[in-house]
Amino acid sequence: NSVYLPAKYDGILSPEALGELGNPILLEFVFGMLLAAAYLRAENWLRSERTRFARWSIGFLLVGVFLGSYFSRNNPGNGLLNKGFGAACLVTGALLMEDSCARLSAGDLGRRILSCFLWLGTISYALYLVHLGISERLLRLLIHLVLASNVDGIWGFLALIAASVLLASAVHMFVERYLIRAGKLLIEDRKSTRLN
Repeated sequence: NSVYLPAKYDGILSPEALGELGNPILLEFVFGMLLAAAYLRAENWLRSERTRFARWSIGFLLVGVFLGSYFSRNNPGNGLLNKGFGAACLVTGALLMEDSCARLSAGDLGRRILSCFLWLGTISYALYLVHLGISERLLRLLIHLVLASNVDGIWGFLALIAASVLLASAVHMFVERYLIRAGKLLIEDRKSTRLN
């Protein structure tokens, strides 16, 4: 997962910059951006009744590839050429089958399920930032101080999920939303400055 440079490297970019550019997770972000652009361009095709069978077939196939990757005993690492490929298949497959959400949300239960998924999507970046290091350490400290116990097993796993979602929700509500709003104001300010 790193860029290994020759001992006498004297290139234009610093080793730190090359390490960042060579990080396989960066390619996953780039894939996500390209997928979003493709989604916006192919929206009519993704909503067409004529392509439903093809979309669902390809979507199920891609979700199957993800499941095969996820349950594989091989652990080749991160990146689009490794475990990230399965994740990319999952997201692409879900997008291809997305039109079913309109039918699922028809009932009251469907709307609640869909709103839960939308909330998880809303807090997903905060969840990405806090889920491992921060949530885990805070949960372990809290359980140790309050219950004098360890966090392990299935209950520890479920507690970690709950703690991560709660912390991510708090970070989203009290930090991320304000930063997004400030960023939008900054963009609007720059646009109005350019026009004047």
